[in-house]
Amino acid sequence: MRRRKKIIEVTRTICIKKDSATVFNYFSDLRNDKEWRSEINETKVLNPDPSIHTIAHEDSYLSKKVPNYVAKLICLAYVPNRRIVYQTMPENRYFLRSIREVDNLSDLETRITYSLKFDKAIVKHGIGINLPRFLVNYVTNSSMKKYLKKLKTVLEAEK
Repeated sequence: MRRRKKIIEVTRTICIKKDSATVFNYFSDLRNDKEWRSEINETKVLNPDPSIHTIAHEDSYLSKKVPNYVAKLICLAYVPNRRIVYQTMPENRYFLRSIREVDNLSDLETRITYSLKFDKAIVKHGIGINLPRFLVNYVTNSSMKKYLKKLKTVLEAEK
């Protein structure tokens, strides 16, 4: 069992001027992450349609020291046009859970909520030093805010 103080939890929301089905289809497909999350090199999803037990391999750039960190993820929950949850499989060295939710606010406005829970030890693995919890929280919050703005730009630009 992982100790609570080692787990970082961050949640951010943003509203997007696009219908919820379009937003969910894009946001729930991990293969699109490289378009709005700068650390993603590539994601391979073994089942092209999201569903419970779908497996994904996410290749991330953590640092020059770890340019290709591959996490094996499994879909634990899937509600079409509403919610998808991916979590690292037990054989992964570091825990990660990604929760992506979509709320229909109107025909052309959608609120997304992106939540991450992860083992703080992955930061030490990536950069070689252990950073204080408050700093990891700050950087993660800042990154998520930037990523969601990019996601909004990408989705609102789509025809």
